[in-house]
Amino acid sequence: MYVAITSYTTLNLKGMYATNNNFYIEKYFGESISLPLGSFYITLKLGDYSFQTLAFITRLSIILFINNKRKYYCELSIVKDNFNILEKNLKQQTESYLMSLDEKDYATIFIPNIKYDMDKGYTAKIDFDKIDFLRKRNKSDQT
Repeated sequence: MYVAITSYTTLNLKGMYATNNNFYIEKYFGESISLPLGSFYITLKLGDYSFQTLAFITRLSIILFINNKRKYYCELSIVKDNFNILEKNLKQQTESYLMSLDEKDYATIFIPNIKYDMDKGYTAKIDFDKIDFLRKRNKSDQT
């Protein structure tokens, strides 16, 4: 079943692109996905030889910060540095997004999962210590 679902999501991918404010995932079938920049992180995991693509694959996941929910997953045979460049360019939007969340939403972020992905090199580094410090400072400035 996993192979069928993964094959479908991979073959159904029409394109991905970013604008100034959003990241879009276009599909051939079903609704396309639009995500505000900074509201997600991307993991790229090198896979093994795959019979679906007959090549070495990269497992790409787009995961929302809120509730650590995976929004999209596919396997690609060729991944260039585009996603690494996107992640670096998203740093400011990601920090702003995480700082803007209320306490309830920020508490739903499963930081150990993200830190695990960062330690393994699957995703760009996010300085949660800096974000926590700035959130506390902003909170104390408001009182």
